[in-house]
Amino acid sequence: MTTVDPDTAAPPPPAAERAHRRAAGDPVKALLHRHRELCERAVDPLEIAAGLEAHGITDRTAARFRHRDVFSLAEELYARSPRGEAPAAAPAPVPAGPSAHRARRCV
Repeated sequence: MTTVDPDTAAPPPPAAERAHRRAAGDPVKALLHRHRELCERAVDPLEIAAGLEAHGITDRTAARFRHRDVFSLAEELYARSPRGEAPAAAPAPVPAGPSAHRARRCV
């Protein structure tokens, strides 16, 4: 059994280094966090791909994220991004009075 001398033990790495190591395990997660708003409001992966290309991400950059091109990277970002149901729009109010009856019949 070995004991570690607290005076010679290495100090814990700084927070930035720990965060970098976590992101290195899953680089797409870091990219998703960086482009969260784009990914959450996108209606399909092509919209994400266009946004990524507008931010300067190319196929070569996508290879660093372990994908063959921007489109496959965008598909994964689209699949991973959380999507909430958009609240339904409130129905338009129907005017009151004699014309209201005619407006309801037309609808």
